Amino acid sequence: MAVISFDFVEHVNQVPCTQFCQNQVMRVILFALFVALFVGVFAEKPAAGSTPSAPSTPSYSSSSTKCATTSVNVRSSASTSGSVLRTLSRGQQVSVSSTSNGWSNIGSGYVSAQYLGSCGSAPAPYNPPAPVYSPPAPVYSSSGSGISVDQLRAIMTGLSSSNANKYIGALNSAMSSASITSCARRSAFIAQLAHESGQLRYINIQTS
Repeated sequence: MAVISFDFVEHVNQVPCTQFCQNQVMRVILFALFVALFVGVFAEKPAAGSTPSAPSTPSYSSSSTKCATTSVNVRSSASTSGSVLRTLSRGQQVSVSSTSNGWSNIGSGYVSAQYLGSCGSAPAPYNPPAPVYSPPAPVYSSSGSGISVDQLRAIMTGLSSSNANKYIGALNSAMSSASITSCARRSAFIAQLAHESGQLRYINIQTS
């Protein structure tokens, strides 16, 4: 920035001059000051075409334990173009040594920092409740009195009322004669009888 010497101004004032001459001198001084100010302002501006440098992405180093918030790839470099080394599963813990430009260095590779978070308590695995089976109560007793028509029809759901009344006596008599009186033996006998006779619809043995 140009500087006007005050000695020069004082020297000008000491030179005898007319009023017109003094006015001219002041104009020259003011013009010189204006030029100096103009040059100083433009000297501080950046050159035409220059682009200010973009602020760098902060980089920090802080060794900490993080957990993957979802399945995420571990890459050989801090870029999606890096080859995939392995894949972290959701909730898997890793030790982060540093993070820069959105990528975390976990020692064995780089992971996108947006998929790493704090490690909370791991969710408990889902264990579906075991099905509870309640077997139907037996419709017949273990006594020697046999079973009733209603009990027989509850066992053989396709048995008609007429056939139940027709065969209930013979069935109870046969079980009593053969000492089929326990719950287990009655269950096996009636189940086999229902299967082979089509629930007492077929009582003759077909030989051909």
